[in-house]
Amino acid sequence: MQVLNMSGMYLSEGALQQLHLGMVSFWRELRVLDLTACNASRMACDYLAVGLPHCTKLEALHLGHNPIGRGMVTLAPALGSCPALRLLYLGDVALDDLGLQALARVLPNIPRLSTLDLSHVSAEVGSLTCLHAALSSCAVRRRKERRCRT
Repeated sequence: MQVLNMSGMYLSEGALQQLHLGMVSFWRELRVLDLTACNASRMACDYLAVGLPHCTKLEALHLGHNPIGRGMVTLAPALGSCPALRLLYLGDVALDDLGLQALARVLPNIPRLSTLDLSHVSAEVGSLTCLHAALSSCAVRRRKERRCRT
């Protein structure tokens, strides 16, 4: 399976655990995972953090409109193990400053990321400073890569 769209489905913590166990067989082929607005909470981030390192072909991850909150602290390091990830949708996920800082630390390790949606995320100045530094680092690296190809 390459695309799994479960957006809008209400998933209990038990359902998320069963989904995680059932996905073990196709993590490696998954290209798009859409869990938008399906009640994916901090616990869901724990399950995803275990599975994402196997998602070497994952290009798009949609987690918007879920109460992820501080779960990003667990999930962020696993995002760095998805080398094909191009789109990361985190709009309206109740990220706090720790979660945003954890995400910022891993962004430079996601080489193909071209779209990051953080709409409706509130943050303090310190978190935004970390995010700015991470995004600047990504931009500098991409410019250097382009020069090497020419």
